[in-house]
Amino acid sequence: MSDEPQRIAKYLARAGVASRREIERMIAIGQINLNGKTLDTPAVKVTNKDIILVNGKQIGDAEKVRFWRYYKPTGLITTDRDEKGRDTIYDYFPENMPRVMTLGRLDINSEGLLLLTNDGGLAMLYALIGILIYVAFRFEYRFALGSIAALVHDVIITIGIFSLLQIEFDLTVLAAILAVIGYSLNDTIVVFDRIRENFLSTRHIEPSPIVNDALNQTLSRTLMTSLTTLIVLFALFFLGGEVIHSFA
Repeated sequence: MSDEPQRIAKYLARAGVASRREIERMIAIGQINLNGKTLDTPAVKVTNKDIILVNGKQIGDAEKVRFWRYYKPTGLITTDRDEKGRDTIYDYFPENMPRVMTLGRLDINSEGLLLLTNDGGLAMLYALIGILIYVAFRFEYRFALGSIAALVHDVIITIGIFSLLQIEFDLTVLAAILAVIGYSLNDTIVVFDRIRENFLSTRHIEPSPIVNDALNQTLSRTLMTSLTTLIVLFALFFLGGEVIHSFA
């Protein structure tokens, strides 16, 4: 394993201890010890030379990045837990299987090949690449670049604000970035679908008025979605406590 320092939450997640968010919670309540001292912040980098104890038990080296293939049958949920108590793919993994994440999803009635990895950051990267490929094929080439630019634009602005304000980029922020991507993808598909429909129904009109009409037709939906989301975010920021502040 490389001696390159990495954040302790990532290191322990790769070692199969728990998710990064759960590890940050464990640090907050004093369950993790580094080189004889109880940690009180996740903003620490470690290597495989450090001695890390979780609830008094020493943790070994983090695993190298690995991939697995799993053929999912119908009737299983692609998640690690289900609130309705239904069987998940994780229930059928071998007992010695390390903690893994899926690259993509299949619904309960679908069967097919799933890729699994023990690196959560890599899983997110592949998911984003999959989204870009979907958008590129969803629209014609003349729309694809614009729709991809719209997705990247929202993420860059959000990350830029965090960089300017020197806000720590943790797992909560990562979850917020994924939420931004989800909202942006949803709005992008709605708007560009309307533009495409308008082009098909009015082929002999200049592009500019067609695009303007499509934007005006979807503007009320965009405003209502944004306003209701903003109300929820204000509630999370003022009432959700310190843990959720970065997300809001």
